[in-house]
Amino acid sequence: MINENNNSNERRQAYRIVYPRDYHPSLIIRDKVFDILDLSETGLRFKLLENVKLPGDLFHAQVQIHDGSSIEILGRIIRIAGDQAAMFMVVKKIPDQIILSEQAYLRQKKEE
Repeated sequence: MINENNNSNERRQAYRIVYPRDYHPSLIIRDKVFDILDLSETGLRFKLLENVKLPGDLFHAQVQIHDGSSIEILGRIIRIAGDQAAMFMVVKKIPDQIILSEQAYLRQKKEE
């Protein structure tokens, strides 16, 4: 699912992929693996693990997608709400090609 809302109240400037329940890429932080719930070039939202403390400032992480590719990112946690956290990617972001690849993969998977 892709966020294509053109509402003037929408703050995001990049397309956001919202993942279905049966597929979530992985966010790897300090050897801990989290399910990514949605992803854009500049941010992501992921499901927290119980009793796992997250870094407080800028940190390196990896995003692993459907084809096994791993993308190194640099970001910061900007929000925690319930069992979910949002991360803003500061310098190292997700390349456009990866976002397009994920969109194509999800469309193909939906058609199966």
